[in-house]
Amino acid sequence: MNNYKEELKAVKFFISSLVQESTLVWGKLSDEKCIRTLAILSFAKIEVFSCYWALYNRNSEKKNQEKMITWMNEFLLLDKNKELSNFPHYKNISSNDLYQLRCNLMHFFSCTYNTIGISNGDERTLEKHFTDSGIFISNMSLNLLIYEGAKMMLEILLNEINQTQQHKEGYDHPPIKNRKTNR
Repeated sequence: MNNYKEELKAVKFFISSLVQESTLVWGKLSDEKCIRTLAILSFAKIEVFSCYWALYNRNSEKKNQEKMITWMNEFLLLDKNKELSNFPHYKNISSNDLYQLRCNLMHFFSCTYNTIGISNGDERTLEKHFTDSGIFISNMSLNLLIYEGAKMMLEILLNEINQTQQHKEGYDHPPIKNRKTNR
């Protein structure tokens, strides 16, 4: 029983500390002056969560691109992400687009990819700029989606840990559902 409690505590600590520490950095930096830096931090969170999810699903041998795209499809750009309804233009963005935007930031310090750009404010105020020629996203919206995605992932992990513990104690539990999701 002690191992179960430690595992549960470790999973909660890992995810909550990543969210809390990045929030502290956000508080110190201005979105207007550090657009690229904050976006890189956002994509770094996605990368960490995607590696953790791949490890959990025994897919750690996959390339980072595959891991990130899988995590974004399963948690970030999925209709189950409650924040997605606040930013409907994300439905016009694919996980591949976001991954390429991440690569442009990480390797060229450029905050545009194809027709996606990062704005220095709340993109809901920039609706007049959402045209066929481009979409703006903000660090704020990306982080709200990441946070909600992390909560969804944490819920799955904690449920599975609880089911495993109940099984060890001899309780019946429903079979673990297929984790594969489609958008």
